[in-house]
Amino acid sequence: MSHDASAAQASSHRRRRTAISLVLIAGVLAVIYLCILFVDTPLAQYKPEVLKRPIVEVLETIGYLMGGWKLAPAILALTLIAAGARWRRLLLTVVVAYLIRTTVVEWLKFLTGRPRPRAMDGVTAFYGPGAEYHSFPSGHAAFAFMFAVIAGAYFPRWRWLWYVWAAYICAMRMVADAHFLSDVLLGGLIGVLTGSLALYWWPPGRATPGDHEA
Repeated sequence: MSHDASAAQASSHRRRRTAISLVLIAGVLAVIYLCILFVDTPLAQYKPEVLKRPIVEVLETIGYLMGGWKLAPAILALTLIAAGARWRRLLLTVVVAYLIRTTVVEWLKFLTGRPRPRAMDGVTAFYGPGAEYHSFPSGHAAFAFMFAVIAGAYFPRWRWLWYVWAAYICAMRMVADAHFLSDVLLGGLIGVLTGSLALYWWPPGRATPGDHEA
């Protein structure tokens, strides 16, 4: 195959991947919109007895700490150690993705002004810019999926575990009445996009036996 033909094939492949990604993003946004209209309130008001058990409160607290500034730095530190010689590149990717994620999440929180479910007994409303409400989107979900995407790229064998961890954090934020389903869906989408963007700029590179040397 000639160089021109190979380049054309690669370009076609990139266009196809881009088109598929845009369709998936549009699909997720459509689901989020439908959740706001029909799912968020009834789901937030659904309180089965099992969710009132003490162990659930413990799981809620763990999910909150793992997705915030309490335990997330420890998780990052362990991941950097596991990355070996690639730790600087991993740290740069996480920091850049986190800055983008934080900017997008905080601006959307400010613009939408959505109360948390526990503030209005599960009833959803958007009060717009300047309101003292910050439910939409979920910052924990955005961080968890941002980190899962990046960590999964560095440690592909354990990719499934990172996504389970991110999904657990999202679920616990809903169980704690801190977020609606659409909050965590949009937060997760932002996390995936910001993590993927940072990886596009700084892909992890290939791990070598020397990666774990001091």
